[in-house]
Amino acid sequence: MGRNVLTVSRRAAVACFLVVGVTPLLAADGFGVRPIGGAGGTSVTVSTEVDLQTYAASTLPYIITISGTIVTTGNIVVNSNKTIQGADTNSMLIGDLYVGNGVHNVIVQDLDISNPYGVGDGDGVTIINSARNILVDHCTFTDCADGSLDITDQSDSVTVSWCRFRYVNQTTHRNVCLIGSSDTKLNDLGFLHVTMHHCWFDQNCDERMPSVRFGRVHVYNNYYASETASYGVRTRLYAECFVENNYFEGCQNPWELLRKTSNPDGKLLALNNNISFMDTSGGNTWVAGWYTTATETTVLIPGTDSVFSPPYSYTLDSTADVKTIVMSYAGNKGGVVGVQDDPERISGYELCQNYPNPCNPDTKIGFRTPRQNLVILKVFDLLGREVATLVNQSLPRGSHEVTFAAAELASGIYFYRLTTGSFTQVRKLLLLR
Repeated sequence: MGRNVLTVSRRAAVACFLVVGVTPLLAADGFGVRPIGGAGGTSVTVSTEVDLQTYAASTLPYIITISGTIVTTGNIVVNSNKTIQGADTNSMLIGDLYVGNGVHNVIVQDLDISNPYGVGDGDGVTIINSARNILVDHCTFTDCADGSLDITDQSDSVTVSWCRFRYVNQTTHRNVCLIGSSDTKLNDLGFLHVTMHHCWFDQNCDERMPSVRFGRVHVYNNYYASETASYGVRTRLYAECFVENNYFEGCQNPWELLRKTSNPDGKLLALNNNISFMDTSGGNTWVAGWYTTATETTVLIPGTDSVFSPPYSYTLDSTADVKTIVMSYAGNKGGVVGVQDDPERISGYELCQNYPNPCNPDTKIGFRTPRQNLVILKVFDLLGREVATLVNQSLPRGSHEVTFAAAELASGIYFYRLTTGSFTQVRKLLLLR
């Protein structure tokens, strides 16, 4: 059967979403104020930490394309007027992109981001200290030691769209997005306007999807799929969260309030999600007071507060379609706005990028199957010769992971292929000895 591939560029897609005319100044789908990143500047391709840091910190506009995997030893400090993007689905940054100190007009897109060793600030992306007009789009975040994405300290006008968040090897502090870093930072009032839409909160995301102090945060058309989640959206002191048309599956407390003694409660409005307050369909649960200290406790709230109205145009996808749409398009898809129209891929089959990559000598390979089936996972060298069979058996539905022990192999590029039913996917790994 033929398959259709949509190949519209990301820049063209962003342009299509902008509101025509002088006002409003907001992108059509979020608080990010029409970021154009490095458009108009020089385009460069980088494959080393030194080159990435040089161009990212420059005062000139740049479109910076990351080729392969770059492992950093600290924060990659990003200056204004930059686009940082991956060349393809194999593009990865292992480290922390630090967007702060008044920096504005930055786009991060089409990139795998991980920070398992907690270098720099320990996040995947840190947006801090009055950074503004930021777009994080179509990125896959995996195993970031201090959290995938923090937006704090009077940062403003941020859109996070079509991103996938997950934890594979990390066992603690599996947090996604913290908005507002401290109850004492009253100067954050009037800032922290953030939109999160069409994001996939995937395996082992435990908290902060997002957790909000002080900010005004619009959360729409996201898919919550982590069965380890303590909560989905948390509103905290002074915050307002507008939660609409999201799809929650197997989540404890899809939304909640963290009540702080002697401080005003945060507010939250939940509209047209796939579940209503206290609805336990789809494996969702509601637990009051699961986190309690001497000064604060979690409270179940119906989500009927009066909150802000988004000051921008946006189009809501049907809640019933959110799961399929987000699983199909969220994450690093290699610089296109579509993927192959493969029913089995859309229904949940997936072969993950190995981790770590590059490896020396062992690496882990994860994959997901939506139903029980015969699964075959093999590794090949550059000449197409089979060097290992990792799996050849019937496996139940769910997420699986195997270790590829490559101690007997020479350094170089290898390919691993997952076959199950009519679904086949191939990825590349790099062995460095």
